[in-house]
Amino acid sequence: MNCRKIFTALCLVVFGETLALSASAQILVYELDFQKERGVNYVPYESGYFVVPLLGGNGTFLLTGTTTTSGATLKTTTSAIGTTTPALTIDLARIYTIVKDGGRLYTAVKTGTTSRAVMSATTGTGTAEGAMVAIGDIGHTIQVKSPNLQLTAQVAKVLLGSAISADDESTLTASKLDGSLGCAGISTIKLVLNEKLTNNYNSQALTLANAVAQIQTILAGDGFTQQTLSATTGTTTGTTTGTTTTK
Repeated sequence: MNCRKIFTALCLVVFGETLALSASAQILVYELDFQKERGVNYVPYESGYFVVPLLGGNGTFLLTGTTTTSGATLKTTTSAIGTTTPALTIDLARIYTIVKDGGRLYTAVKTGTTSRAVMSATTGTGTAEGAMVAIGDIGHTIQVKSPNLQLTAQVAKVLLGSAISADDESTLTASKLDGSLGCAGISTIKLVLNEKLTNNYNSQALTLANAVAQIQTILAGDGFTQQTLSATTGTTTGTTTGTTTTK
Protein backbone atom coordinates (compact mmCIF):
# COMPACT_ATOMS: atom_id res chain seq x y z
CA MET A 1 0.00 0.00 0.00
CA ASN A 2 1.48 3.39 -0.97
CA CYS A 3 1.59 6.44 1.28
CA ARG A 4 -1.48 8.02 -0.29
CA LYS A 5 -3.57 4.88 0.30
CA ILE A 6 -2.29 4.62 3.86
CA PHE A 7 -3.18 8.27 4.49
CA THR A 8 -6.64 7.83 2.94
CA ALA A 9 -7.34 4.74 5.03
CA LEU A 10 -6.19 6.54 8.17
CA CYS A 11 -8.43 9.50 7.40
CA LEU A 12 -11.43 7.21 6.92
CA VAL A 13 -10.81 5.51 10.28
CA VAL A 14 -10.34 8.79 12.13
CA PHE A 15 -13.37 10.38 10.45
CA GLY A 16 -15.50 7.36 11.25
CA GLU A 17 -14.49 7.40 14.90
CA THR A 18 -15.03 11.16 15.13
CA LEU A 19 -18.48 10.86 13.57
CA ALA A 20 -19.44 8.09 15.97
CA LEU A 21 -18.20 10.07 18.96
CA SER A 22 -20.06 13.19 17.77
CA ALA A 23 -23.27 11.24 17.18
CA SER A 24 -23.02 9.64 20.60
CA ALA A 25 -23.04 13.12 22.13
CA GLN A 26 -26.45 13.89 20.60
CA ILE A 27 -29.68 13.22 22.48
CA LEU A 28 -33.36 12.45 21.94
CA VAL A 29 -36.15 13.88 24.10
CA TYR A 30 -39.35 11.85 24.40
CA GLU A 31 -42.53 12.91 26.17
CA LEU A 32 -44.30 10.24 28.18
CA ASP A 33 -47.98 9.66 28.82
CA PHE A 34 -49.38 7.13 31.32
CA GLN A 35 -52.94 5.83 31.15
CA LYS A 36 -54.17 3.61 33.96
CA GLU A 37 -55.78 0.37 32.79
CA ARG A 38 -56.61 -1.32 36.08
CA GLY A 39 -55.28 -1.70 39.58
CA VAL A 40 -55.88 -1.61 43.31
CA ASN A 41 -54.63 1.33 45.41
CA TYR A 42 -52.72 2.28 42.25
CA VAL A 43 -52.06 5.85 41.15
CA PRO A 44 -49.64 5.96 38.22
CA TYR A 45 -47.58 8.90 37.13
CA GLU A 46 -49.39 11.04 34.58
CA SER A 47 -46.68 12.17 32.17
CA GLY A 48 -43.03 13.11 31.92
CA TYR A 49 -39.91 13.06 29.79
CA PHE A 50 -37.26 10.52 28.80
CA VAL A 51 -33.88 11.94 27.73
CA VAL A 52 -31.58 9.41 26.09
CA PRO A 53 -28.52 9.35 23.79
CA LEU A 54 -29.26 9.34 20.05
CA LEU A 55 -27.36 6.07 19.59
CA GLY A 56 -29.16 4.43 22.52
CA GLY A 57 -28.07 3.51 26.02
CA ASN A 58 -29.09 4.62 29.47
CA GLY A 59 -31.48 7.54 29.74
CA THR A 60 -33.00 9.71 32.45
CA PHE A 61 -36.69 9.90 33.34
CA LEU A 62 -38.44 13.02 34.60
CA LEU A 63 -41.84 11.76 35.75
CA THR A 64 -44.72 14.02 36.73
CA GLY A 65 -47.83 13.52 38.81
CA THR A 66 -49.80 14.75 41.79
CA THR A 67 -49.45 13.83 45.44
CA THR A 68 -50.81 14.89 48.82
CA THR A 69 -49.07 17.78 50.54
CA SER A 70 -50.02 18.13 54.20
CA GLY A 71 -52.52 15.31 54.36
CA ALA A 72 -56.24 15.70 54.86
CA THR A 73 -57.96 18.74 56.33
CA LEU A 74 -61.42 18.68 57.91
CA LYS A 75 -63.34 21.69 56.68
CA THR A 76 -66.94 22.70 57.13
CA THR A 77 -69.27 24.39 54.70
CA THR A 78 -72.34 26.40 55.63
CA SER A 79 -75.49 26.26 53.51
CA ALA A 80 -77.89 29.11 52.84
CA ILE A 81 -80.14 27.94 55.69
CA GLY A 82 -77.26 27.79 58.17
CA THR A 83 -76.56 24.04 58.12
CA THR A 84 -72.89 23.13 58.53
CA THR A 85 -71.47 20.08 56.77
CA PRO A 86 -68.02 18.66 57.57
CA ALA A 87 -65.91 17.56 54.59
CA LEU A 88 -62.51 15.91 54.36
CA THR A 89 -60.30 17.84 51.93
CA ILE A 90 -57.02 16.46 50.60
CA ASP A 91 -54.51 19.03 49.36
CA LEU A 92 -52.64 18.02 46.22
CA ALA A 93 -49.36 19.23 44.74
CA ARG A 94 -47.78 18.84 41.30
CA ILE A 95 -44.50 16.97 41.62
CA TYR A 96 -41.82 15.48 39.41
CA THR A 97 -39.21 12.83 40.07
CA ILE A 98 -35.85 12.38 38.35
CA VAL A 99 -34.62 8.84 37.75
CA LYS A 100 -31.06 8.96 36.40
CA ASP A 101 -30.16 5.95 34.23
CA GLY A 102 -33.68 4.71 34.96
CA GLY A 103 -34.34 3.28 31.50
CA ARG A 104 -32.53 2.04 28.44
CA LEU A 105 -33.11 2.56 24.72
CA TYR A 106 -31.82 0.03 22.21
CA THR A 107 -32.48 -1.33 18.73
CA ALA A 108 -33.88 -4.80 18.17
CA VAL A 109 -33.37 -6.24 14.66
CA LYS A 110 -35.43 -9.08 13.20
CA THR A 111 -33.99 -11.14 10.33
CA GLY A 112 -31.64 -8.31 9.50
CA THR A 113 -34.39 -6.22 7.90
CA THR A 114 -36.90 -4.92 10.44
CA SER A 115 -35.67 -2.63 13.19
CA ARG A 116 -37.56 -1.67 16.33
CA ALA A 117 -36.63 0.77 19.06
CA VAL A 118 -37.13 -0.62 22.55
CA MET A 119 -37.33 1.29 25.83
CA SER A 120 -37.00 -0.92 28.89
CA ALA A 121 -36.84 -0.21 32.61
CA THR A 122 -36.75 -2.50 35.62
CA THR A 123 -38.22 -0.92 38.73
CA GLY A 124 -38.41 -1.72 42.39
CA THR A 125 -36.76 -1.45 45.78
CA GLY A 126 -37.67 -3.27 48.94
CA THR A 127 -41.01 -5.02 48.52
CA ALA A 128 -41.87 -3.14 45.33
CA GLU A 129 -41.46 -4.71 41.90
CA GLY A 130 -42.24 -3.60 38.39
CA ALA A 131 -41.15 -3.00 34.82
CA MET A 132 -41.78 -0.80 31.80
CA VAL A 133 -41.40 -1.80 28.14
CA ALA A 134 -42.29 0.20 25.03
CA ILE A 135 -41.61 -0.59 21.36
CA GLY A 136 -41.66 1.62 18.27
CA ASP A 137 -40.88 1.40 14.55
CA ILE A 138 -37.64 3.02 13.44
CA GLY A 139 -38.49 5.01 10.34
CA HIS A 140 -38.74 8.68 11.29
CA THR A 141 -36.00 10.91 9.90
CA ILE A 142 -34.55 13.77 11.92
CA GLN A 143 -31.87 16.29 11.04
CA VAL A 144 -29.33 16.65 13.82
CA LYS A 145 -27.45 19.95 13.75
CA SER A 146 -24.91 21.05 16.31
CA PRO A 147 -21.90 23.38 16.23
CA ASN A 148 -19.64 20.45 15.26
CA LEU A 149 -21.94 18.07 13.42
CA GLN A 150 -24.76 17.77 10.91
CA LEU A 151 -26.29 14.38 10.21
CA THR A 152 -29.50 12.59 9.33
CA ALA A 153 -30.75 9.85 11.64
CA GLN A 154 -33.57 7.33 11.60
CA VAL A 155 -35.36 7.06 14.94
CA ALA A 156 -38.67 5.92 16.41
CA LYS A 157 -41.14 8.79 16.62
CA VAL A 158 -43.61 6.88 18.83
CA LEU A 159 -43.13 3.96 21.22
CA LEU A 160 -46.06 2.13 22.82
CA GLY A 161 -46.02 -0.27 25.73
CA SER A 162 -47.02 -1.07 29.29
CA ALA A 163 -45.96 -0.43 32.85
CA ILE A 164 -46.69 -2.91 35.63
CA SER A 165 -46.01 -2.63 39.34
CA ALA A 166 -46.87 -4.29 42.62
CA ASP A 167 -46.01 -3.78 46.28
CA ASP A 168 -47.40 -5.63 49.30
CA GLU A 169 -46.13 -2.74 51.49
CA SER A 170 -45.41 -5.20 54.25
CA THR A 171 -42.55 -3.09 55.57
CA LEU A 172 -44.52 0.15 56.03
CA THR A 173 -43.98 1.58 59.51
CA ALA A 174 -46.98 3.93 59.47
CA SER A 175 -50.54 3.57 58.28
CA LYS A 176 -51.71 5.41 55.19
CA LEU A 177 -54.18 8.23 55.49
CA ASP A 178 -56.93 6.18 53.85
CA GLY A 179 -56.08 2.97 55.73
CA SER A 180 -55.18 1.03 52.57
CA LEU A 181 -52.39 -1.55 52.35
CA GLY A 182 -50.75 -3.08 49.30
CA CYS A 183 -51.04 -1.89 45.71
CA ALA A 184 -50.73 -3.19 42.17
CA GLY A 185 -51.56 -1.92 38.73
CA ILE A 186 -51.06 -1.80 35.00
CA SER A 187 -50.80 1.27 32.77
CA THR A 188 -50.32 1.82 29.07
CA ILE A 189 -47.40 4.09 28.24
CA LYS A 190 -46.71 6.18 25.17
CA LEU A 191 -43.47 7.93 24.27
CA VAL A 192 -43.58 10.61 21.57
CA LEU A 193 -40.44 12.29 20.25
CA ASN A 194 -40.38 16.00 21.09
CA GLU A 195 -38.54 17.25 18.01
CA LYS A 196 -38.54 20.87 19.14
CA LEU A 197 -36.64 20.14 22.36
CA THR A 198 -34.46 17.53 20.63
CA ASN A 199 -33.39 19.97 17.93
CA ASN A 200 -32.97 22.84 20.36
CA TYR A 201 -30.74 20.95 22.78
CA ASN A 202 -28.65 19.35 20.04
CA SER A 203 -28.13 22.69 18.32
CA GLN A 204 -26.68 23.96 21.61
CA ALA A 205 -24.57 20.78 21.98
CA LEU A 206 -26.05 20.20 25.43
CA THR A 207 -25.02 17.12 27.35
CA LEU A 208 -27.72 14.77 28.58
CA ALA A 209 -27.33 16.16 32.09
CA ASN A 210 -27.67 19.74 30.85
CA ALA A 211 -30.76 18.82 28.83
CA VAL A 212 -32.32 17.33 31.96
CA ALA A 213 -31.57 20.57 33.81
CA GLN A 214 -33.32 22.54 31.04
CA ILE A 215 -36.41 20.35 31.35
CA GLN A 216 -36.37 20.86 35.12
CA THR A 217 -36.65 24.59 34.43
CA ILE A 218 -39.65 23.95 32.17
CA LEU A 219 -41.34 21.86 34.85
CA ALA A 220 -40.67 24.43 37.56
CA GLY A 221 -42.26 27.07 35.34
CA ASP A 222 -45.32 24.84 35.03
CA GLY A 223 -45.69 24.66 38.81
CA PHE A 224 -43.99 21.33 39.51
CA THR A 225 -41.66 20.77 42.46
CA GLN A 226 -39.03 18.05 42.61
CA GLN A 227 -39.60 15.03 44.83
CA THR A 228 -36.63 12.86 45.77
CA LEU A 229 -36.95 9.12 45.24
CA SER A 230 -36.79 6.81 48.23
CA ALA A 231 -37.89 3.29 49.03
CA THR A 232 -41.24 4.58 50.29
CA THR A 233 -41.98 7.62 48.11
CA GLY A 234 -41.85 8.23 44.41
CA THR A 235 -41.71 5.53 41.80
CA THR A 236 -41.21 5.00 38.10
CA THR A 237 -44.79 3.84 37.65
CA GLY A 238 -46.72 5.51 40.44
CA THR A 239 -46.71 8.57 42.68
CA THR A 240 -46.42 8.40 46.44
CA THR A 241 -49.74 6.60 46.52
CA GLY A 242 -48.58 4.13 43.90
CA THR A 243 -45.77 1.61 43.85
CA THR A 244 -42.31 0.70 42.70
CA THR A 245 -39.16 2.75 43.02
CA THR A 246 -36.48 2.51 40.35
CA LYS A 247 -33.35 0.68 41.36
